[in-house]
Amino acid sequence: MRTTAPKVKHKLKGSADWYADGDYVKPVYAARMSVPVAAGGSGYVPHEKAEVEIVTPESLSLHGMYKATDRFNLFGDVTWTRHSRFNKAELVFEKHQSHRRRQNFRPHHHHAQLA
Repeated sequence: MRTTAPKVKHKLKGSADWYADGDYVKPVYAARMSVPVAAGGSGYVPHEKAEVEIVTPESLSLHGMYKATDRFNLFGDVTWTRHSRFNKAELVFEKHQSHRRRQNFRPHHHHAQLA
């Protein structure tokens, strides 16, 4: 059996809640919260909208089963995924802050066999 999955574009929307965790950080965080970056602040607000656009890569799988005996089956799977298509995830926040994460994924394959 062969299965394929095409690349899929996603646009995810949500929110971000920022808070300080720890007695040392709380006073520093409170002083910089909601203050623009140009004025020495963090640029964040306690609650803001966020979104990210990603493209999940296509894949191709070949798998099968062979019934060797009444009590013994063999299973196999080989999958190729074009991970190079998934090379970034950029979170964009309502107050124009963004966090970009780039990876250099390469296409790869995996295989599995079960008896």
